[in-house]
Amino acid sequence: MANPATLLYQQFEKWNHHNASAEQARTPSHDNWETQRLMVRHLDGIDEMLRVLEANGRNVSVYRRTFPAWCAAVFAYPGGWTGNTSAAIDTQTLGHLETLAERLDGELPVADEDLLDRLSDYLTDVRNVLVADIDLPGDLRDHLAQVITHAEWCVSNYAISGDFELRVATERLGAVIGQVSGRSRMTDAWDTVKKNFVWPFAVGIATGPALTAVTQFAIGG
Repeated sequence: MANPATLLYQQFEKWNHHNASAEQARTPSHDNWETQRLMVRHLDGIDEMLRVLEANGRNVSVYRRTFPAWCAAVFAYPGGWTGNTSAAIDTQTLGHLETLAERLDGELPVADEDLLDRLSDYLTDVRNVLVADIDLPGDLRDHLAQVITHAEWCVSNYAISGDFELRVATERLGAVIGQVSGRSRMTDAWDTVKKNFVWPFAVGIATGPALTAVTQFAIGG
């Protein structure tokens, strides 16, 4: 699918109008600001991927210098939402983002379509076990429910959420399931949930803060 730089670039192309305001070009109220909020998350994804490249000794200085311009474009700064030409995005800003999008190809594992379907079914199973676990503490129950909902959204909206957002959501799901299984009385049910964990990427491994929790029962399970 696509890395966050590609998805942000594609959205910038849709938003980029030189004779319109940002409000006219984006109409954020039409989707309750969902697209706008998602582009902010893509900025976070780009930042994390640049950090990985930097840690591996790669030169990403031109992208670091341009990153504030991408942030400004997402937030319609400094032209604001109602300025007559505030929808315009600088050509160089777009050009560097397009270059980064190509460079980041291959840096993320790509979701497999069949595994996405399996993940969707798995999320339904997890939700059913959660509903059945009536003794689970309320705060933990609510937290897992929110994590499931976000993962479901990432699967259903994969075309705009992309691989990075899906990877983060899946890692987070694995981490929270690990927490729940350690505090639940329904040991057998949650053991089955862990055993059947679906990692939706055909290649690559989980990374980030949820790495240990996921790999304990998913990647090698």
